[in-house]
Amino acid sequence: ITRFYFIFFSFHMRIFRNKKDLGKTNESESAGTSAQDAAPPKSETVNMILLGPGSSGKSTFRKHLKLYFQGEFGEREGLYHQSLIRQNALQSIQTLIEGAQVFGYRMSTPETQEAAEQIMDTTLLSGYDPTIGQSISKLWNENAIQRTWKRGCELSDWEESSENFIVDIDRILDSNYMPNIKDILLARQPTTTMILEEFQSGTEKFRVIDIGGHREERRKWLNSLENLTTVVFIVAISEFDQMLFEDNKQNRMLEAMSLFEGTVNSYFFQKTNFVLLLNKSDLFDQKITKKSLKLLFPDYEGGTDKDAARSFVQSKFMSLVKVPGMVVHPYFTNLIEEDQTALLQTITSMGVKK
Repeated sequence: ITRFYFIFFSFHMRIFRNKKDLGKTNESESAGTSAQDAAPPKSETVNMILLGPGSSGKSTFRKHLKLYFQGEFGEREGLYHQSLIRQNALQSIQTLIEGAQVFGYRMSTPETQEAAEQIMDTTLLSGYDPTIGQSISKLWNENAIQRTWKRGCELSDWEESSENFIVDIDRILDSNYMPNIKDILLARQPTTTMILEEFQSGTEKFRVIDIGGHREERRKWLNSLENLTTVVFIVAISEFDQMLFEDNKQNRMLEAMSLFEGTVNSYFFQKTNFVLLLNKSDLFDQKITKKSLKLLFPDYEGGTDKDAARSFVQSKFMSLVKVPGMVVHPYFTNLIEEDQTALLQTITSMGVKK
């Protein structure tokens, strides 16, 4: 895939060719209003792109940027995530039911088997249904489901934070439910198109591009390489023992390393601020006490020490930077945590001209 990726980046298209400096736009608009009006100060535009494999946390980072610049999520955003979160809960328990069948785990009682059949026949959670909520809670306490959850890393479509909504099913199915900030950060929806958001901070304009990271979405990346200021490449380091959703024979971390190598060494980014977020570090710390990195990297000698494991993973990624003088700024992150102010201040300031 690395060779494919270098070929992939050898082509060049523009996303910003029709998007000029905001100051010029404002000047022409103000000129049409009144010749006596003073021209507004020109703004600097920071063009930031979020890259990385699927399920790494790119959309979560974009949500943090929205909070950082806007201060809150609006009502429309809350209503959208209300529906999405309910579907996340349904899909998560369905994934566990299907996984139990794959692993050969039988439901312990006719009641839980009936609950499983009801859930598998459900396609939409639009509001509170006491029978659905009871069935999901009953299944979560079922031994077959708990055994499957502990083997979740073996399921290619399992999200490690999915149980958060399952255990909170009564709250999120309540008719008065409105997602809080953490709910919105936890909500998952694969990005299947390019999402462009713009934020204003003083005279600076921030244009943020979020593109899907699954293999079929990566061809869209080449449309977004013009006039970039900052690249934020995000990796879920907790997924060192998981396989790709789209290829259950390919390890997610090895895929991320290959993708990172093809990206960071591309000539498109040699004059761009480059940030590497080693995300889901909290889950990584928990997992490293139970599973060794030696399963993936035979040269790892740090045992269950989380600091040694973090340092090893970071060094693996940084060793892939081959361009002389290329500076990459690595950070360990847990983007589910609500307060990311310090990180966002650092990253957003990189692209602002002094």
